[in-house]
Amino acid sequence: MEKHKDNIIELRNIRSLSGLNFYIPDYQRGYRWTRTQAIAMLKDFAEFIAAGEDCQKISDGYYCLQPVVVKPRSWEDSNGNQIDGYEVIDGQQRLTTLYLLLTALFNRDSRNKDRAKNFDLFSISYQTRSDSHEYLERIADKRYRKEKAYECIDFYHINMVFESFKNLLAEENIDDLDRSLVSLILGEKMMPVADDEDDEETDSRLIDRARNVRVIWYEIGTEEKASAEDIFTRLNIGKIPLTNAELIKAMFLKESNFGKVTASSEKDRKAQQLGLALQQNKIAEEWNIIEQKLQREDFWYFLGANSNGKEYETRIEFIFDLKANWNSDSETYHTFNRFQDMIRQAGSKRAAENVWKDFKDYFRELEYWYNDRVLYHLVGYLIECGYSIKDIMNLRSEKITDDCVQRSIRLKKDEFLEKIEEEVGKTMGGINLDALRYPDENIRKVLLLFNVLSAIENQRSDIKFPFDRYKKENWDKEHIASQTDKDKAEVPQFKKDRMAWIDDMLYYFTGIREKDAKDDVGNPVEDVNTKYEWVIDEVGSYIDSEKKRIDRISDEKLRGERSVELEMVTDLLRAKSLAIMNARQRSAEQKEEYGTLLKKLFRQTRSYFDEDRLDEEQKDKLGNMALLNASINRSYGNAYFAIKRMHIQDRDSEGIFIPLATKNVFMKYYSKRVDSMLVWTNDDAAGYLAAIKNKLSRFLERVP
Repeated sequence: MEKHKDNIIELRNIRSLSGLNFYIPDYQRGYRWTRTQAIAMLKDFAEFIAAGEDCQKISDGYYCLQPVVVKPRSWEDSNGNQIDGYEVIDGQQRLTTLYLLLTALFNRDSRNKDRAKNFDLFSISYQTRSDSHEYLERIADKRYRKEKAYECIDFYHINMVFESFKNLLAEENIDDLDRSLVSLILGEKMMPVADDEDDEETDSRLIDRARNVRVIWYEIGTEEKASAEDIFTRLNIGKIPLTNAELIKAMFLKESNFGKVTASSEKDRKAQQLGLALQQNKIAEEWNIIEQKLQREDFWYFLGANSNGKEYETRIEFIFDLKANWNSDSETYHTFNRFQDMIRQAGSKRAAENVWKDFKDYFRELEYWYNDRVLYHLVGYLIECGYSIKDIMNLRSEKITDDCVQRSIRLKKDEFLEKIEEEVGKTMGGINLDALRYPDENIRKVLLLFNVLSAIENQRSDIKFPFDRYKKENWDKEHIASQTDKDKAEVPQFKKDRMAWIDDMLYYFTGIREKDAKDDVGNPVEDVNTKYEWVIDEVGSYIDSEKKRIDRISDEKLRGERSVELEMVTDLLRAKSLAIMNARQRSAEQKEEYGTLLKKLFRQTRSYFDEDRLDEEQKDKLGNMALLNASINRSYGNAYFAIKRMHIQDRDSEGIFIPLATKNVFMKYYSKRVDSMLVWTNDDAAGYLAAIKNKLSRFLERVP
């Protein structure tokens, strides 16, 4: 048995396991597969066979099992004989199940034995469960199997799975499933490989080209310092799971991918070894650089990786998935298998380096989109609209026919941008901006494009629309001015919403809020009740000082306006005091007072903020819609324009992302004439809608 210095990662067919010895150490649990799992695996094999029979190339393709992680090891059997084989670090459940299936196939029909030529069933030994080894070897003996089945939990599961295989094969015998399985598992159908005559891998690659079942063989090299127990522990607690990325990395960095040391002299051998090591290190370093770039949230979210339907522990795997055309229906190791095929198809000369170069070129293209200001915004918008990276990559090239031969050419930047703009125009297809009504989802699309185009044209060219924050902070279409019907004083129904409404009103008029509460030495207050007391004390002091200021105002009209505001603040403070009491604490009189006070305040504030300045038919139209964060739109709903504006100013001053066009709306940037910053009017809505139409006009003109 050949031992390797470095870790080995490769696809192996089941025939390559012929005659091997596997050792299960005591740190692993016993066999625990269920009947359901076993039947599911057999059904998967059957479906794979059926799919192949529907294809013209029956020999193509393979079914891939999950990884088997092993380490070379020698041990003594019960008779004291030394056995050379592999310690199974991960994958004993799969190996045992495969052993049971092969035994069921070879023992139920003598024809199968004849067809399994040159294949010796591998053996499985156990460090502390030697009787399990015997039970496996005698599993085909029905009497022995039944007698021992309930002696331990391992035997129970082994017997149950074996019986399941036998029964299912008997049921399916009319379709000769067992014969097809033997061909599939042992890879009897082979294809000749046109390759260099001196290629030392020709024989094994003949088998690999068969339509068969394979395992991902991960062999720990002799230079691995970690013990088998440590590797097992890390694998099973998820710290270093065998993801597609880990498997692909091991495959790229295999020593055999970089050629052999052929020099005769010691000096030349060392020079050659150094050269090969540098090539390995170069790929490893480039891998790390790509991973670091993908760790940038703005780049990651720009690519739409967060909505790919898969969690990535190593982000570079997302790029591998893109190259391998992975989708949610793909099997677990689809991407690894695809890159394994790419390396094989690349030929024997520097295959891994060539595939890696192609991968880097693919990644550089994504970087190019990200770094180009216009492409960044338009591509990011398209991805938000549901376009995939593959869709956009397809726009990068164009197929032409030259001398009756079709080939693809890479488009120049201007040509590519033209195609991107055409696709943006298509997203506007069928949309009439004047006819849009809430809650039409096209409103969100229009508002996003308006914000994206505003960012492109922003004079501060270093500012880019942050797709990461837009996605993470849940910005969506919301009303600018409240959509509450005229003459309705709708008091928030739930206690927490009423509290939020009272707090917003107090903050607007006084600038006092709970989050600013401090203790006597200036430290932030955490206790809720202490915050309540702090606000009540602060607002009480505000009322006292404001009364004195009003008394000094000589202008009668201004004094009257300030008096009205102060009266509302006084009522709001009383409402706050009643609100923090629970239902049992309030007397009947206080409950009535609280309800009456809220209705009064709601009518007064609605009049104060002049919320009826926008015509009813305009409230659900595009001119009254903007991208708003749920926290800004307020939990109680229907917040006044001035309150939303106040919260947007606060969030902006705190460095929280506010879409540029949303900020402009609440600053009334698009309004031709501003007579009040407290309310959103018909004129404001008209100016805003005109700005949207103007900004989107060149794309609306492209609509097919």
